[in-house]
Amino acid sequence: LIGEYTNEYSSSSSAVPEGTVRPNVIVIMNESFCDLSVIGLETNEPCLPFIESLTENTVKGNAYVSVFSGHTANSEYEFLTGNSISFLPVGTVAYQMFTQENDYSFARQLNSLGYYSIAMHPYDKSGWNRTIVYDRYDFDEMYFIDDFKNVTNIREYCSDRSNYENVIAKYEAHISGENGDSPLFLFNITMQNHGGYSVNWSGLDKTVWLTGDKEGKYESVDMYLSLARESDSAFQELLAYFESVDEPTVVVMFGDHQPGLADTFYTDVFGQKKDQLSQEGSVCLYTVPYVIWANYDIPEKDYGDFSLNYLSTVVTDVIGYPKTGYQSFLWEAMEYLPVVTRNFYRDSEGKWSGNPAELSKMAQTMLSKYAVLQYNGLRGGKNRYDDFFNLQ
Repeated sequence: LIGEYTNEYSSSSSAVPEGTVRPNVIVIMNESFCDLSVIGLETNEPCLPFIESLTENTVKGNAYVSVFSGHTANSEYEFLTGNSISFLPVGTVAYQMFTQENDYSFARQLNSLGYYSIAMHPYDKSGWNRTIVYDRYDFDEMYFIDDFKNVTNIREYCSDRSNYENVIAKYEAHISGENGDSPLFLFNITMQNHGGYSVNWSGLDKTVWLTGDKEGKYESVDMYLSLARESDSAFQELLAYFESVDEPTVVVMFGDHQPGLADTFYTDVFGQKKDQLSQEGSVCLYTVPYVIWANYDIPEKDYGDFSLNYLSTVVTDVIGYPKTGYQSFLWEAMEYLPVVTRNFYRDSEGKWSGNPAELSKMAQTMLSKYAVLQYNGLRGGKNRYDDFFNLQ
């Protein structure tokens, strides 16, 4: 398989095409971030008006994730590696069992193109084995809550605004520092919207709430809706900052999973318990937004909706950078199998199923190839084809 894709795609060279803009790349994985309108809710006003308004130099859509309400690190893993946890044992967290020294990652890929990489998360560094994983993924620096300055909390967690102020501070320190000649890759995980939602509204105004027959029934849902609106506003301020800077910059933002709300709420919405929904009916619970925005001209191409494991490959394509051999495979796989998650698949014919045997023949072929290639990347040991997973 590797020979097939190496022969077909010769773009795994680390040479950037002449004339290609080399932007800073700021990636934000937004904690428990989604638009609950995807499950059919009525609210007094839109939850994410700014993101909805973005059109210029913007690529956006829905991403499908493998987790619900928790296991944030598995979404992080899928984005940074292009791997899918659908091939891993149920209940495992990839960061705790399936990483190794000198692993391939989006950070390593960009570093080979001359980037300097920073990871930031305004919470404890002990979470999900991140310090070890970030080192294996070739991040040059990492920062956690004790390193953040002037933090303002919403409820008990760092607000998105405070988080972004620290992101901007790191960006400014980078461009004025000794590594300032290198473009910056900054990977940031937010914390503001973390569950639970049955607590005091400390630092949070009620701005969005349920209407219709659900108005006033679920305060915890109203809290989540107001948190999401606050995230939307903070993201607007972040883009306003980068719109004003001279350096070309791409900002990517996506949700890691939907929030875990009361079971009675979901039963009220769907008319049955959420774990009794059909395969296709449950898709809305694993839907999060993604946004790719630039402060310079990029093609406003419609990449459609796809699962999160493809997002870093799409970002690579938007920027115009060379793909690794593995990403070249993923690019083709996305055409025939645009959604592959722990819970369900979708093929290019629009078929949703939890059973691969019900997919189109090409989707089944791609899924089989994917499993083999990911296994080589994870468990190949001395037989892992490193050149396939990294730029040369």
